[in-house]
Amino acid sequence: ERLASSSPSPAPESKSPIGTNLAPVVDWSTEEPFADLMKQSRAWISNTDTQWDDGRTIDVDAHGWPKSLKWGQHARSLVMWGDAKPSGDFVVTWKGTGSIDFWPQLADVSDHKAVIHAKADVGGLAVTITKTDEKDPIRDVRVSRAGNEDKEFSPAFLDSLKGYSVLRFMDWMQTNDAHVEHWNDRAHVDDARWSTNGVPLEAMIDLANAAHADPWITIPDTWDDAALKEAAKLVHDKLDKHRMLYVESSNEVWNDLFPQAKRAQAYGTAHALSKDPYEAQLRRHAMRSVEVFRWFTAQFAGERGRLVRVLGSHVENAWASEVMLSTPDVAKNTDALAVAPYVGNTINDGSSVDAVFARLDKHLPDLLDKVKKQAAVAAKYKVRLVAYEGGQHLIAPGDDDEAKLYLAANRDARMRDGYARGLQGWKAAGGGLFGHYYDAGAPQKSG
Repeated sequence: ERLASSSPSPAPESKSPIGTNLAPVVDWSTEEPFADLMKQSRAWISNTDTQWDDGRTIDVDAHGWPKSLKWGQHARSLVMWGDAKPSGDFVVTWKGTGSIDFWPQLADVSDHKAVIHAKADVGGLAVTITKTDEKDPIRDVRVSRAGNEDKEFSPAFLDSLKGYSVLRFMDWMQTNDAHVEHWNDRAHVDDARWSTNGVPLEAMIDLANAAHADPWITIPDTWDDAALKEAAKLVHDKLDKHRMLYVESSNEVWNDLFPQAKRAQAYGTAHALSKDPYEAQLRRHAMRSVEVFRWFTAQFAGERGRLVRVLGSHVENAWASEVMLSTPDVAKNTDALAVAPYVGNTINDGSSVDAVFARLDKHLPDLLDKVKKQAAVAAKYKVRLVAYEGGQHLIAPGDDDEAKLYLAANRDARMRDGYARGLQGWKAAGGGLFGHYYDAGAPQKSG
């Protein structure tokens, strides 16, 4: 259910809108968001006529385009590979002097333009620079499906987002692999690709505006204050004035699987935020969230109804939410507590599809009881409860037969009914916005 474009954030009891996370931007993605498919391409591989990867470095400019090639060296980028199956005509254009090859697909090549006639059974789609003039190197390569040459986003992708009220950009911002500290080192619009350093904030806001959805950004924990200031200004100035902004500091800082959690614990213990290392980690996350929020609060002064400051927590652990919201200054500077109500992550019965659904039916009430406890904490501190991620969580690492079984369960009509019951239960328990994880991806052992 889409929010009206000019409406403020609804109370959880009046609406329970659906959002979605977007898939990582990689060459094997089946989501295909950008009209220029080069943006999802893999980093250049140094190869030769006889070697797929000869291990040599490729000299690139500030935006990632090869400036020169060594003797016998080619620069190959995989644009659509693996799960991404190219089919139909693709138009490639470029600037500069040199030669480009499109193996394994066939193409009609003319002056600074090629039309690739792709067939899925041939393999993927790649761009290989075989020669380049150092004084006028090949650059600004653009790969588009025929008809999309002048567009920013794939029309099919935009159409697929209809009905989602919020788009969460955690994977686009590479929040779980944060390494950028300074604003000038972030992803830029003119970069050759957006798969290696994240997608530029400009493109995220363009998509939110084009899709008539509210953006949810997850600020990497490595960004310095100057980057936060610039990010807040850019988003405020570029976002449609009828759109809201959800802002969250990092992602799953409670989850010790991620490096941001380890950094938070190291900081929290070093600054004696608690004698317990995990509590110190949670309090550091809460305090850092407030530091991030303040930059956006300043930009949205007088427009507070358009800003939702999100504090991420662990759905299984209401104590963690209590610890964070009870930290001084946190609750009064937070608008929403966010958890991830996944169903099925404890299932290990792969005997039949019926058994899978029996376990899902058993797991859902237990999950909703935990949601109710989270809702009680949120109500205590006068913040709303939202879901940053959620949905089915069937995984079968290392087991092909179990993976096939879980895929069959996902395609079963009972999965739709299970989602409906889950969403109804989430709303009844006090939940508001539900952000599904994630929009589109090929099924595999890990989900």
